[in-house]
Amino acid sequence: MNESEILKNADSSKAIPPLYGALLKNEQDVHLLERLAFMSRRESANK
Repeated sequence: MNESEILKNADSSKAIPPLYGALLKNEQDVHLLERLAFMSRRESANK
């Protein structure tokens, strides 16, 4: 399965996207992703 297929078949309900490692360039990016994932989980729990 290539990258394009992975992204097309991704479960949009998951907070962390597939191939996220390609987006993270430094420690600041990692912290931002962690905060966004936390906020997404908290928002989902409140529904």
